[in-house]
Order: sequence, then structure tokens, then C-alpha cells
Amino acid sequence: METVDALRIDYQADEGRVVVRLDGELDMASAPVLESALERAEKHKGSTLVIDLGRLRFMDSTGLRIILLECERCRSSGRQFALTPASSQVQRLFAVSGVGEQLRTIAAADEAFT
Repeated sequence: METVDALRIDYQADEGRVVVRLDGELDMASAPVLESALERAEKHKGSTLVIDLGRLRFMDSTGLRIILLECERCRSSGRQFALTPASSQVQRLFAVSGVGEQLRTIAAADEAFT
């Protein structure tokens, strides 16, 4: 678990899946902590990465950039990538930026991939 100011990050790896859970606010100040957590998660070599946004209350464009870069890294390496739904503010950021349709969203972090 990593924590900085208003962001808490936990991750869990099992059976080919890595889940990174975000709780709080993701902005320029907390972005390096997420980048570090994603680097560690990549070392698990799971075939699937899920970023659980269920408890993320706020995200700015810095957080969006990190998520998009991680999505591209997963695609380039043949890994699956998905997000869980977030707060209305975060969902609005996805919609306004036009990337919402490009990111796979699943109902829960333990949802099966098909």
C-alpha cells in the first residue's frame, strides 16, 4: 500500500491478474505514487491489469494521462486492461475527454474476462 496526501493505493496480484485500487484523489501531486505502483504491478507479469476506480473521488488530466499510458503499455505487451466505474466526476472526465469509449470498463475488479 502506498499513500500520499489524499490518495491511497493498494494492489493485489493473483492468478494472472493484478488489481490496483485507488482511493481518494488523483492529481499532479499524487501521480508519482500511482506511476510507482503501476511499475511494481507490471513486474508481476499477470496477463490482466485492472485499475479499480471505485473509491476514486477526483482525477485531473495528469491522472487521465497516466491511465491512458498504462492502457497503451498493456496493449503493446499483449496484456488485457480494464477499469472499474468511478465517481461521477471521474466518469465525466472520461466522457468530456472522449476517451471513455476507448477504455474497457468492467463492473467489478474480479469480473471474468472473456
